Amino acid sequence: MQVHTGVRRVGRSSVTFGQEVVVGDKRVGSGDATVVLGPAAFPDR
Repeated sequence: MQVHTGVRRVGRSSVTFGQEVVVGDKRVGSGDATVVLGPAAFPDR
């Protein structure tokens, strides 16, 4: 079993991560999680 994680989207005040679960050559699960910084936006830098 392998779990692959990556960044799908970076917004102004949030980041969305995606994950996939792979067994052999078959994807058996996937999901997304969004982390919100709050009312403040990420710095431009």
